[in-house]
Amino acid sequence: FQFASNVWYSREFSVKNAFTGGTTPTMQTRWDYLEKLEMETFSKIIFGNEPVDAFDEFVKEWRAQGGDEITKEVNEWYQSVTQQ
Repeated sequence: FQFASNVWYSREFSVKNAFTGGTTPTMQTRWDYLEKLEMETFSKIIFGNEPVDAFDEFVKEWRAQGGDEITKEVNEWYQSVTQQ
């Protein structure tokens, strides 16, 4: 129960996703894998099955497996909707 209440009260510190565009081409093919990788890595770190340093490897893997391309696509979308 304590874990659930900690998560509930930490909502105020969460990072909000401002992306409101549609699914990018790379999201269509890689997003499910990247979300799974994130959840597995974070869970392992939180429950002590991996050291905090495992986050660095997660970032490398996330970027290499499509994260950099998704970031590029989202930034291009953002530029297209904010240009006057």
